[in-house]
Amino acid sequence: MKARILIMLGLGLMMVLSGCRRGEDDPFISLRSRDAKVIGDWVMTEKQASFTFEEEAEFNDSDDFLNNGDISVDYDGDYLTISYITDDGEYKSSIVQKAKLQSILSIDKGGAFTYTEKVELISATISGWEYDDLSDTYEEIWTDTNYENESEEISYTGYWNWLDTDKSKAVISFDFLGKYYLVELRNNRMVWESVGTFSGRSESEFYLFQVATKESSVSTWEKLK
Repeated sequence: MKARILIMLGLGLMMVLSGCRRGEDDPFISLRSRDAKVIGDWVMTEKQASFTFEEEAEFNDSDDFLNNGDISVDYDGDYLTISYITDDGEYKSSIVQKAKLQSILSIDKGGAFTYTEKVELISATISGWEYDDLSDTYEEIWTDTNYENESEEISYTGYWNWLDTDKSKAVISFDFLGKYYLVELRNNRMVWESVGTFSGRSESEFYLFQVATKESSVSTWEKLK
């Protein structure tokens, strides 16, 4: 009987402790709540993101316009690389920017946060291609690299909150920054991801403009000591 009671108590304790596990990669057992773990100063150590967009315009008195593009972001904790590629069917261009980046997010238990970003631009490479009907390929027509030493620091202050209606506290929202799903939240590490789509349409008697975008990102943060 005592053994059975101990087993039941042990199972009950495991259920209580594992109830704090909300993200897919959270630790199985945690004695701290998600509120307690998310509070503090965080520095971004890694990020991968991709964006795609499609623009279409129709005009009554001129040619129609179609433009597709992709944006990719890669950050390793020190250096950031952003690539923009656009293609309208006749011309294709790309811009590759490289910069040194530091992103710090301070989350307060009172519901406020401060986000600070320091960027030092290193270089920007611009390339262009023109579609050749005979070869059925794009041929490069120019490329140029500018080396710059520009720096900028931006800061946002706002409020954050959990968006989950079921109290699971898996989706967090920040003013100006957006909302994210916390796939992992530990005492000293958090990983969040964001997937979203947007579409817009503007129309008049002279034109019709439509745009559709899709975004996906994963960011990793480490808590500052």
